[in-house]
Amino acid sequence: MFKVISPFRDKYNPKKIYQVGEPFRSDDEERIKDLLNRKLIEGVSDDMPSFDDEEDQDYQKMTKKELQKLLEQKGIEYSQRQTKDELIQLLLGGE
Repeated sequence: MFKVISPFRDKYNPKKIYQVGEPFRSDDEERIKDLLNRKLIEGVSDDMPSFDDEEDQDYQKMTKKELQKLLEQKGIEYSQRQTKDELIQLLLGGE
């Protein structure tokens, strides 16, 4: 699986814009190579915890302060220096 690291428009569906942090899947090897070379996506290791895409999308819509508040409510430790994506990974069960 791959993760978007820079926003881009889908070439097959121009209305779809992939946002940073979104998962990206494709069976087109040439397309994946192109996106990797252009540094628009990165590979995500298979040992990362799996999560529900809808849940991830909900977190992506939240601000960093909202994510921090949610982490506090759940009793999950975090650092003020962590990025929004790192906070989301904590909420999804990653490290």
